[in-house]
Amino acid sequence: MRRFLIVLAFVVACGGGQSSAPSTVVANDHPADPAAGECAAIAPTLAKTYKARPNLEAGKLDRTISSRCLDDDWNKALRACLKTSASDRDSSRCKHEHMTRDQAKKLDAALEPDVVSGAAEAMAAMRDFTDKMCACKDPACAQRVSDEMTRWSQDMSRRETEPPRMSEKDMQEAASIGEHMGRCMQAAMSASAPTP
Repeated sequence: MRRFLIVLAFVVACGGGQSSAPSTVVANDHPADPAAGECAAIAPTLAKTYKARPNLEAGKLDRTISSRCLDDDWNKALRACLKTSASDRDSSRCKHEHMTRDQAKKLDAALEPDVVSGAAEAMAAMRDFTDKMCACKDPACAQRVSDEMTRWSQDMSRRETEPPRMSEKDMQEAASIGEHMGRCMQAAMSASAPTP
């Protein structure tokens, strides 16, 4: 039970995801700006750190990111960092270290309608793990689900450097999911225990 609560706290604190298929960016909004090409080039790299909503138009995240890069005058250090990033975690680190708070807020607001938030992704995963745990009838099954959940949380932590923003409602839902999963895990773990 204690292990589950630690894992739940870790999972809820981690977010992130992958964007949909890569696409090209058209930087037509600022054709005279020499940074337009650079912003268009780095946009797909940063877009990979977000999970696009299903059926989102191809290239929409890239275009939004490129536009914000130009409109908010992203600094050279940020653009250079994103150019050389080798992983989603590197890209997230670049954003965290070189983007101003105002730029990050504007980017998040612009992308919000088109991406699945880290909190929403974590909640969906926790509901899925809860369903699996509640279907378990023995300790071995509960351990498999727990191990799968641990692997998922470790993968999420490798991809993200910042915890997702969670509303009061999100936190209440996470607590409710955690309690339900804890009861199911306890039932599965004690299923084979001899009756006194």
